[in-house]
Order: sequence, then C-alpha cells, then structure tokens
Amino acid sequence: MGPLLNNLMDQRTPPEIEDREIIVVTSGCTDNTAGVVKQSMERFRKIKIIEEPERSGKAEALNKAFAVSSGDYIALVPADVLPAHDAMVHLLIPFRNKKVSAVSGRPMQNPAKTPRGFSGYLANMTYRLWARLMAKLNDQGKMSHCSGEFMAIRRDVKTEVPHDCAADDSYIAIAAKRKGLIKFASKAICYNLMPSNITD
Repeated sequence: MGPLLNNLMDQRTPPEIEDREIIVVTSGCTDNTAGVVKQSMERFRKIKIIEEPERSGKAEALNKAFAVSSGDYIALVPADVLPAHDAMVHLLIPFRNKKVSAVSGRPMQNPAKTPRGFSGYLANMTYRLWARLMAKLNDQGKMSHCSGEFMAIRRDVKTEVPHDCAADDSYIAIAAKRKGLIKFASKAICYNLMPSNITD
C-alpha cells in the first residue's frame, strides 16, 4: 500500500483540476495497511481512510468510497496496481469532452517484473490484444467497457454496486454508458502483476 500511496500523491493531474483527495478502504486487513495509510496522511492530509473490520468484498468497498467521495471525477485504482508516470493526467484529460462519462486506462505488465518464458509471453500477449481491441472500439465510438485495474468516472456515474456483483467494472461501465461516452486512454498506463507460472 505504501508504494501505491506514494505513487498517487506524486501523480500530476490536468491543470484545470485544482484539488484532489485519496480514499482508501481497508477491508479486514491483517497487515499494517491502516498504519501505513495513517502515516501517509501526515504527508498528504487529503487522504481519507475507511476501515472495515471484516472483508466484505470489492463492491462494498467501492460503495463506501463512492459515498464519501466529493470530486467531480473518481479514479478507481486497486491496491495491487501502480499507475505509470503521468498516467493520471492521461486518464483525466478525456473528460474535457463534456460528453465523456468514463475513461478506461491501459493495464500492462511492468516491464521490470515481467515473468520469463511462456507465462510472460502469455501475459504480454493478453494485454496487447486487449489494448488493440479497446483502441479500435474507441476509434469507432463503440467503447462499452472499462478496465477494473485503472478507470475513472464522472461524478454523476456513481452507482450502488450490488454486493454480490463479480464484475464491478462492467457494472460501472453500464451505468457510465447510460450517461454518455466511454473513452480509452492508451497512454494512461498502469502496471499489474500477472501470474508468473502455470500454477499461479
């Protein structure tokens, strides 16, 4: 959690966005996640923490974050993802078009941590194919999906995600599509860890 918080605090945003906050939901964490977050609050006072004593699922965590969020745009970043340099700028710039309701970033393997052999090849191929498909749909104005690894929504897209929803990103994308356009920001890169072997 520490590396992600440092990353988010250091991310730039488009100049028209003058303020921001970071909301962290800790769900049944058995490590020192809450302590790390509270230490980071000394450096960046606009961090809010929501502590859940028991894990209640990602949908519930999203709903709690939505309930306390106050910004015009909400970027969703899971704890195991690291946005690349200036990824937040690229994720938020498409909102300059007032018709855009959601923007999907581009997940990929961290080049410094890509597994070797077949697993690494498969992970990179999967992300490359996904990015090509999203770029093509984006160019055709047919985007209807957002990556759960890195996405942003306009404030009026906030919705109550059903507790038993297994595909929260798809659910949110449906709500966004009803409000406007979904765009793919190919330069809004985030690094995600893929399995390093067949067993994983």
